[in-house]
Amino acid sequence: MSDFVASRTLEIEGRRTANGRGTPYTINVEKINGKVLKTPISIEIENIGQLPKDETVILRGYETGRMTGIPERVYKEENDQIHSSMPFQFVRTFRSTRVITPSSLKINK
Repeated sequence: MSDFVASRTLEIEGRRTANGRGTPYTINVEKINGKVLKTPISIEIENIGQLPKDETVILRGYETGRMTGIPERVYKEENDQIHSSMPFQFVRTFRSTRVITPSSLKINK
């Protein structure tokens, strides 16, 4: 989604990722602001319930993110007592401000 201007409202359209890729909150984005992407991207939606399977989802909102994983220095200082399957990195996420479709999908307050 980096081709789009940060701090602007985006409308994303896609379907929940399949085959165990991502989480029940990860969408495979096929369109942004009505423009079909050459290559779909996956992004986790922060503030909604589980995405429905096999149904198109259209959301308005904005791109944000968070750090995930454990910093290497912390890992070493803790004598390998903590574990993470992900490297320490910034992960982009999407925060929805409005659900366009499906009507059954709600934003968590």
